[in-house]
Amino acid sequence: MKDYYEKSIRALQLAGMSERTQECYTRAVRLLVDFYKKTPDQISEPELEDYFLHRRNTDKWSAATLRIAYSGIKFFFVNVLQRYCQLNCVNSLSLQLLPKRQILSHFSKRV
Repeated sequence: MKDYYEKSIRALQLAGMSERTQECYTRAVRLLVDFYKKTPDQISEPELEDYFLHRRNTDKWSAATLRIAYSGIKFFFVNVLQRYCQLNCVNSLSLQLLPKRQILSHFSKRV
């Protein structure tokens, strides 16, 4: 796993990611590996879907936490393992954000 970690850090640095992003992304991959107790190259796409569903439904991870984990794992699979996978379950993990106009009008009423 150490080799994967070093490759991951290298890819993150080459992509210009901040140190905090590097920490979050490598942590996401480490949690995935710890969950399945196997190397990342042995984890299948259905297992990835099951992992995210488990984290959302059982561990009650927030949408923001799920998105960070998804981004880190996706970055790793694409840039380190050079595997392209589509995770359809993650599309439903987004937060409902207010449009900027609604936020501004909300605060302007308070002034």
